[in-house]
Amino acid sequence: NIEGGFEYMEQTKTDKSMKRREIVWTITSLAVLVTLLVEVTLTPLVQRGNGTRFLSTGMWYNLIWVGSMYVIPVSLYILGIKSMRYVLAGVVGFWIIPVPVIGIIGVGAWYWYLVREEIFYVSLLIMSILSLCALAVNIGWFIACFGKRGK
Repeated sequence: NIEGGFEYMEQTKTDKSMKRREIVWTITSLAVLVTLLVEVTLTPLVQRGNGTRFLSTGMWYNLIWVGSMYVIPVSLYILGIKSMRYVLAGVVGFWIIPVPVIGIIGVGAWYWYLVREEIFYVSLLIMSILSLCALAVNIGWFIACFGKRGK
């Protein structure tokens, strides 16, 4: 049946499109999160305690760790292991938890430095904005990957 074959081809095309969209959302999520982690190392908060400073070994360790959390499952997903989609959901879902906390810490620290020391740190505001972006992208990932599928 020609129609049956056509429907099968369309389904395959839709699956490829969906897979491509999931991969793009995953890479976007990783990019925003890595940018946020680098921005955190540029804030005055790293001067307090044992913060991970910009270009330090700890910063690179964190970036490699976060990158591997995303890159390994998405690579296996690209190779055709469909269950990696759920592993990616776990990774993205995991990062939904600390990202708003980072944003709240950024706003709180920005206010504290402004009131206590009368210093305006743009890096803290950028950190908070990036955390909002990361939260939005991660929520968007779930909507794009698990929302209604178009026909």
